[in-house]
Amino acid sequence: MNADAQNVIGLGIEYTGDMANTPGRGAVVAVREGFGGHAALDIILKDGREWRAVSPLSIKHPGEEGKPGARFHALPLVLTAEEVAELQAGAAMRKASEKAKADEAAARFAAECTRLRQEFPYLEVGQYSKTAAANLRKMLKTAFPRVKFSVRCDHSSINVRWTDGPTAAAVCEIAHRFKAGHFDGMTDCYEYSRSPWGETFGSAEYVFEHREISDALLARAIEAAAQKHGQKDRPSVADYRAGRADRVSPLSDTWGGAYCWQSIIYRTVNEMAGE
Repeated sequence: MNADAQNVIGLGIEYTGDMANTPGRGAVVAVREGFGGHAALDIILKDGREWRAVSPLSIKHPGEEGKPGARFHALPLVLTAEEVAELQAGAAMRKASEKAKADEAAARFAAECTRLRQEFPYLEVGQYSKTAAANLRKMLKTAFPRVKFSVRCDHSSINVRWTDGPTAAAVCEIAHRFKAGHFDGMTDCYEYSRSPWGETFGSAEYVFEHREISDALLARAIEAAAQKHGQKDRPSVADYRAGRADRVSPLSDTWGGAYCWQSIIYRTVNEMAGE
């Protein structure tokens, strides 16, 4: 490695940052041999962040304002050996602090896994969707012993079906514990979220709930809605099933939207628990 490369040690650097990283200032603290024998630079910022084996081509120097894609800008200053040592010490302290936080978080995570196993001794321990489905089936049977649930799974999803019984919200409160994360429409990617529950009792990417409503419960919901909103143009169960209840409203002569019978009954039955 030539002397010119070594002479960049201490060169002041400004990091421009991006959407995920804040900008900052620091310096080149070391020069190493990079790919193909070319020089590569280690850069440390004052807040302790560091980059290793940075190509010198990633640094924009004065007079190179038109240089595209440069994340690092050279500053017209050179740090002393003592100042470079301070940057290296700061990076070491930051790394030690981050490790301590990671170790503490790992210990809390492990302790929560242990607590969950003790609190739910009847559940099977495992990390996959098949284990999650088996455990969800047990939890639903415990919570709602009079209701028959169908719980089916494949490698990435669990589907839960039942008739009447608890509301979808009540089942979701239990079932969604087994979700491995969520789909992010902004990035068009699935975002995994590691949790003590999923690590202990299994998880699946997607958990779907589908509640069937019997004619008997639907009739009760129509009666409850009529008691609250009035009898005007009250539909039958058959009208609701056929979608004709969206053409009449107890609240307005202008039917449709949130004020039509179809919407009112839908909201009412979804809030009602069945047998």
